[in-house]
This record gives sequence, structure tokens and C-alpha cells, in this order.
Amino acid sequence: MERVENLMKKIKVILNKIPLLGKIILLLLFIMAIILIYSKSLSTTLKQNYLNQLKETASYNNSIIYGELKDKQTTLQQIGSFIEDSPDMISRENMEKLNEISKQNKFKRIGIIYPDKRVFVTDNLGEQSIYLDNIDILFEKSLKKQETITRIEHDGGTIIVISIPLENNKGEFKGILFATYDVNTLRNFMTLDIFNGRGYSIIMNSNGEKLITSLTGLKLDSEESNNIFYNLERINPNNKDTIERMKADVKANKSGIIQFSLYEKIYMSYQPLGIDDLYILTVIPKNIIENQYNILMKNTYFLCIGLSVALFIIMMNIIFNEKRKKRLLENITYVDKVTGGYSYEKFLLEYKKKQKNNNRKKAFIVLDIDNFKLINDIFGYNIGNMVLKDVWKIIYDNLKQNGIFARKYADKYSIMIFFDKEEEIIEFVDKVIKDIEQVNIIKSEKFRIVPSIGIYVLENNDEKIDQIENYAIMASRTIKNRYDVYYSFYYNELKSIII
Repeated sequence: MERVENLMKKIKVILNKIPLLGKIILLLLFIMAIILIYSKSLSTTLKQNYLNQLKETASYNNSIIYGELKDKQTTLQQIGSFIEDSPDMISRENMEKLNEISKQNKFKRIGIIYPDKRVFVTDNLGEQSIYLDNIDILFEKSLKKQETITRIEHDGGTIIVISIPLENNKGEFKGILFATYDVNTLRNFMTLDIFNGRGYSIIMNSNGEKLITSLTGLKLDSEESNNIFYNLERINPNNKDTIERMKADVKANKSGIIQFSLYEKIYMSYQPLGIDDLYILTVIPKNIIENQYNILMKNTYFLCIGLSVALFIIMMNIIFNEKRKKRLLENITYVDKVTGGYSYEKFLLEYKKKQKNNNRKKAFIVLDIDNFKLINDIFGYNIGNMVLKDVWKIIYDNLKQNGIFARKYADKYSIMIFFDKEEEIIEFVDKVIKDIEQVNIIKSEKFRIVPSIGIYVLENNDEKIDQIENYAIMASRTIKNRYDVYYSFYYNELKSIII
């Protein structure tokens, strides 16, 4: 607890040393850091949400196709219940019923396979037998009393074969009832409006052989091969590692999402269809996801930047207001309202700075105008103020960078002059007296302005301002209201006399 308190104290001390503008910059940097961290987190979350959406879309697509095929299987099961009870399964009456059911359910045909592998189909009401490739697969599963939905290559094309075993009342194998379903019919169920029409689906087997692509699908085969794995690697060899990972998942009957490069960056979700070894692939261009989250990210950036700018404007406004108040306060405190120069308070502050930092010799001078009250009484306060301004301007022009000064009050001026030789003080004072005599406003009225000037030469830099000012005032009083002498230096004998 003590360590925390000490740390907080140190932080507070450091912050107190930092100016307000620096604090604002630190605050803005902190906000920008928070924005970057938040944006990165939001970006990751949004991407994951869109990938989850891809998974959900793939699962929905999968369920639609699987549901369609399962529905056909259920229809076949209902047919099998009355066919296997018939003495003659391929009677004309039965085949007419099967033919009607085939048309209603959009099967290509319905057929019966006998144990001797003779095949009778509804094409010609049982009068024509055909041979199906891979028929052993159906027998193998039917003998195990398994219902199957599988693909079979037939007449140079691919069809879906739905089959159920037929048994007599003793439970003995009697044959197989099957229906063929055109793979291309599934296109209607695969062509879903996903990701603004730019997503599409593919059905392939576990070896990567493409069976069917939705109408909007990208062509992923070639004259050389219809294999998805082969062509993904052929188009871009950099896809090899990704394809190998996908092959391993397919072999293990797993689902997944991969990213690979074709003509553009692609995301692909793959899931077992649940029918034989078929897989359904749902594919979308990567920029579909990026464009969607980029829009959200841009809006987030604009919002954050807008808030930062607003905060910056507010803070800068606070700074400007503080500076304006400070300047206003300084004008009240540090600017003489009559002359526009230093106030006496400002003079004292500057004196403390110059006292230690200036190595030249120093002298303190007080100047006041004899009988200044008469000027105000005769000519008015406006003229009196103009005289005070003119006197201030005369001191300013002659002193230049060799000292500091201010009007203390009324007609009293305090001056600190830096010099190397004492003659410089006399030269300055003579010039000021001469210029004051030339003040036009009073000269036109034939009224003399007579200053009284007291001078004290500092012995060291450690003397207090009150003390040295008093010495200068003492010197000025010795010539007050004399018109033959305008200035006097303070000397030790004068100090002894006054004390």
C-alpha cells in the first residue's frame, strides 16, 4: 500500500511539472492508444463474426441440401412398404404407380434391383432393364440392411442414388428399391443469395472431385482435371500447405475454414454433407468480409477521431481561455493602465530576475515631477495622463536595453539602470531632463515641467529593493522644488545626516 502511495506521489510530482499543453498531448496520445487497441480488438471480433457467419451459412446450406435428399429418402421408404409386400414387385400396376411417384418427386427414375442384379426401371414401366455402375455398393449396404444415399457415375454423368433394402415377411433380402436424382437439380438449393450474391457453394467428394457448383460459382476445374485440390494448387502453388491441411480434415471427416489465394483472396468453409463421402464447400471472396468490417472500422475511426478532435478543441479552448484570463490578469496586475508599460508589481518581479542575472553595475533612480498636482488642476486629468505617458516614453527611449523601469504611482517613476561607468548614469539623466522640458503639450502653455531625480548606486546585488529605493528617495528630497539642480546622488554622509 505504501509503495502504491509513493508511486502515486511520484506520478503527481511528474504531472505537476508538465505544462497544460503537454498534459493535453499526453492525454490525446493515451486516447489514440486506446483507440488503436480498441480498433484492433474490434477488427478481430468483426472478422471472427463474419467467419462465424460463413460457418452458419455453410451449415444452413448443408442442411437445405441434406434435407432435400433426406426427404426423397423418406418418400422411397413409404414406397418400399407396399412394394415389398407385392407378389410381383415389377407388375405393370406397380411400375405405373412408381412412374407417377417419380414424376411427382422429380426423380429421374425409380427402379427395382433383384438379388441377381437385374435392374428394372420406370422408364418403360419395367419392360427395360439397365445396368448401373458401382451397383455392388448398393448390394453391400442393402445386405447389411442399410439405407443409402450415394453418388454413382452413370452414362458419363453423376447421379444421386437413394436406395432402401426390400425384405419378405420372413426378413429375407428380396431386392433393392432405388430412385435416381439428377445432381444438377440440387443447383436450385445451392444457389442461395449469400454475401450479396458473391458467395457460392460446391459439392465434392472426399478425393476432391467436384460434383456440382452453384450457378454463381467460380470455375475451379480445368481441361486437365475436375479435382478441386489439384486445381487450387495449380492456380497458385502457395496454396499447397493450406490444401494439405484441408485434405487431412476431409479424410478425418472434419469441418473447417481456410484462406487461400486464387485470382483474389478467398475464404472457404468445408463441411461433411452427411451423404456418403460428399462435402459441401461454401466460398466467399475475402474482400467481402473485409469490405463489410472496413465500413464499420472506418465509422469507428471517424467517431474516435471526431471525439479526439472535439476533445482537442475543448482542451485548446480551455488553454486559450486560461491564457486569455492570464493575460487579462497580467494586464491588470503587470501593466500600468496609464502608460501601458510595466506596473510597479511587474517591475519588482523583473528587478529580482535582473538583480542576480546581470553582472553589470546597477543604480536605482527615482523620478517625480514637481507640483504635478497643478498640471491636473490647471489642465485636467487627461492632459496630466498625457504628460505621464510622454515622460514614460522619454525614459523608455533613453534607457533602451540598459535597465528596467515603471511608474510606481501618480508621477513617481522607479528606474533600475545598468552601467559600466558612472558617466553613463549622468548622460542618461541629462538626456531625460532635456527631453522632459520639450514635452509639447505643456510647452505650448509656457508651463515648465521640472523633475526631481534621486540616484543610488548599489554596492552589491544583495541589497533589498525597499532599502535602495529609500536611499534614492532621500537623494531626491535634497533637491525637491529647486530649479537649478534636477538630480542628486545618494552619499553616505546624507545617510548619517538622516539617521
